[in-house]
Amino acid sequence: MNANGVEVVSYAYDAWGKVLSVSGSLSSTVGAVNPFRYRGYYYDVETGWYYLNARYYDPNVGRFLSPDTILGANGGLQGYNLFAYCNNNPVMFADPSGMCIYGTFSDFQFICNDFSADGHCLKCGQQWSNAYIKSLFDSKGLPDYVDPILKNRYWALNSCKIQQQTAKLRAKARAATEPIQKAYAEEMSTVLCFVAGTAVKAEEGDRAIEEIKVGDRVWSYSPETGETALKQVTRTFVNETDRLVRLIVNGEEILTTPEHPFYVPHSVDERASDWGLGSGWLRAADLRAGDVLYLLDGSSAIVESVEQILLDVPVTVYNFEVEHFHSYFVSPSGLLVHNTCPDENQKIIQKWGKDYKKTGISENDAMALWELAVEYNVPGHAPGYDSYKYGYHMKIYNYHINIIS
Repeated sequence: MNANGVEVVSYAYDAWGKVLSVSGSLSSTVGAVNPFRYRGYYYDVETGWYYLNARYYDPNVGRFLSPDTILGANGGLQGYNLFAYCNNNPVMFADPSGMCIYGTFSDFQFICNDFSADGHCLKCGQQWSNAYIKSLFDSKGLPDYVDPILKNRYWALNSCKIQQQTAKLRAKARAATEPIQKAYAEEMSTVLCFVAGTAVKAEEGDRAIEEIKVGDRVWSYSPETGETALKQVTRTFVNETDRLVRLIVNGEEILTTPEHPFYVPHSVDERASDWGLGSGWLRAADLRAGDVLYLLDGSSAIVESVEQILLDVPVTVYNFEVEHFHSYFVSPSGLLVHNTCPDENQKIIQKWGKDYKKTGISENDAMALWELAVEYNVPGHAPGYDSYKYGYHMKIYNYHINIIS
């Protein structure tokens, strides 16, 4: 619009942001060079791409040109597609940061999916969401659609109450999921492994990780004491994954799972804040070119590149537990990495499941718990859950049998 509020340029887009047409009295001048287009994203006229602050997006293919920097941040399986835009649902979501999507009516989804003000579940669910969308298109007030739906339900709302309660209800939803998120960050790391053929610094020299057996001795290091010593392998683990990180260090390729901690002794930034392993331990997926890693001989090596890989077919990966120091060295150069205890992680998940069976669990937490159980190889059945039963409590069935039995 011009200074008088008259429209001089108009753009038409498809659902993915591709420019279909430019019209208006200034379409050939201002319209051609205007840098802010679809959803207010910055538009590069020369390439036809949008810049979403963290990375470029190509509306012609509906994909980002570089991988997401926060794996799984968008929730569900779509969150692990590192190049997908808005979980492949551009109608209902936007991604102005290039890292995390938000929904058109996310406030209402939080309320409908989790709670009502008095602790009872709102039975309207999808109907309420649809009513909200319909009210946007029809330009009618929320009360015209919301009140009839909620009448004779647990709680009747008007538009004022909606505004007053939204913040409170979202706070409740965050509080309900906080135990899982906090415990996940502080007590757990996922099954951490390397592909077959990865060299491990053992007592007799370099050995492929898949050949390491219980009782073998490998070189280990304690950042707390500065001691390097041969330590015994107490357990070995074999898993599968379809996600890997390719690191290039000293010209050597290391293929590991994204969560495996590497030791960066001088790292003090936020990347290490959620590990609970002490300062300096960074996930492979969080490493950056230029990071300095610790080597067996006490020297350092610089990370040359970091690449995340999604595989079509899962590959077998290996890990083991080391007594006392819980660390070992990999690759011909001898990079220091941490080890974890997957069985302990499984026990934590099982305990959570039993606790939640007694206290009740929301749909969101139930699915989050199941996803963790899958990730940590907790044996049992396929996922599933019943509907809400009187408020916050939920009956669960067909979850991993070792979680709820």
